[in-house]
Amino acid sequence: MYIEDTVLLGRNFDEYLRMFNLTEDILVNKILDVTSGVSSFCAEGNAKGYN
Repeated sequence: MYIEDTVLLGRNFDEYLRMFNLTEDILVNKILDVTSGVSSFCAEGNAKGYN
């Protein structure tokens, strides 16, 4: 398998908010990121100051 044959799918921060009906005020507590895979949720959450 070559890298050009591989497609990585992931969701962004806003998609997770909508998918799980989250509001950003809920996220002020610590967040456990389990199996989000290649999504940008963790990186975007860190950039927004979430732990």
